[in-house]
Amino acid sequence: MKQSIKVFIEEIKNLKNEKKFNLTDIAKSKDVTSSFDNQISEEEFMEAMKDHCKKEKEKSCPYCKRNNVVKYGFTKNKKQRYKCKECGRYYCITTNTPMYYSKKVMKKWFEYYKLIGNMTPIRQCAKILDISIGTAFQWRHKILNAIMPMLKGKMEGTIEIDEVLIPESFKGNHSKNLNFYMDREPVIRKRSASEYVSSKKVSILCCKDRQEKVFVRTGGIGKIGAIRLYDLLSDKIPERSILCTTNNIAYIPLARKLNCKLYKLRGRYEVIKDKYHIQNAGAFGKRIVNTINYKFKGVATKYLNFYLSWFHWQESNKRETNSMKLLDALSMSIYSNQKLRVCDFKNVKSLP
Repeated sequence: MKQSIKVFIEEIKNLKNEKKFNLTDIAKSKDVTSSFDNQISEEEFMEAMKDHCKKEKEKSCPYCKRNNVVKYGFTKNKKQRYKCKECGRYYCITTNTPMYYSKKVMKKWFEYYKLIGNMTPIRQCAKILDISIGTAFQWRHKILNAIMPMLKGKMEGTIEIDEVLIPESFKGNHSKNLNFYMDREPVIRKRSASEYVSSKKVSILCCKDRQEKVFVRTGGIGKIGAIRLYDLLSDKIPERSILCTTNNIAYIPLARKLNCKLYKLRGRYEVIKDKYHIQNAGAFGKRIVNTINYKFKGVATKYLNFYLSWFHWQESNKRETNSMKLLDALSMSIYSNQKLRVCDFKNVKSLP
C-alpha cells in the first residue's frame, strides 16, 4: 500500500471522535490530493477504505460504542461479522453506513459516489452502473442522509440570509403507499399571477457569509417564522455577527436573541453603506431553485432537505478536485453512523 494511503488512513483515525470535520484540510496538509490524483488506483483506494472500516469495527461497537468486541464468522456476502459482548448485537463493516444491507459489490458504490460528486441525474446513474432506477434513487438518498448531519454550518462575520419559495411537490409513485394523502387541491395549469402567489409554497432558508461558508434548510410552508428561524440558526450564528436579511419581521427577535446587528433590506439588489446586501445568498438560492426545476425536473418536498444538504456540500467543495470531493463524501458517510433502510423512506420528512 502506498505511503499516501497510509497517511490518509492515519489522519482519518485521529479524527474518528470528532462529529464534524473537513477532510479537505487533512489532505492539503499531507499532500494527499496530488497523490490520490496521480498515484493511487481505484482498487487500492477501495482496499484501503475497506481495511480502515474493518479496523474501526474491530475496536468498538457501532451501537453501544463499547470496546468488548470479538469476530463472529462471516455474512453471506463473505464480510467479516462481529459480536459485541456488552450489548450482544451483531454487525459487519458496513453497519450504519449507506452500504448497509446492500447486495451490490463495493466497486459500484465507489462509482456511484463519483456520480454524486457530479450531481448526475438518477436515470443516467442507473444506465451507467447497470442498476435499476429505483436502486439509483435509494442509493442517492441513503448517501445524502449520511452526509447531512456531518456538514458544517457555522458562519461568522457578515452573514447574508435570503429566502426562496418553491411550490410544494408530491413527486413520486404513490400507488403502493396506502397512507398517502395530498392535502391540497390539484394544481390548475395557466394560473394567474395572483393565484400562483397565493398557492402553497415551501420556503428555503439560504445563508452565506463573506468567507463563503453556507447553510441551507427548509423553513416550512410560507414565510419562515421567528421560532423556526431560531431553531435553525441559534447554533450556526455566533454573537455579535452582522445579519443582512430580507424584510421578514421574524429576523428582529432573532437578532435580539443572538445579540447581532441587523440590516433589513427591502430587495435583493438594495445595498446599505456600500457593503451590506444579500446578493450572494440570493444568487446561491437562485442556483438551487434552477437546478431543482431544470436539472432534476422537480424534487418531492419530503426529500428536499436531502437535496439541500447536497447543494451545501457542493458549495463548500466547489474549489476542490473530484478526488477530494470523493474522499470527503466517503469519509462523512463512514463516520456519520446514519442508515436509511428502504422501509424507512415512507417516514422521511423535511417540513417541521
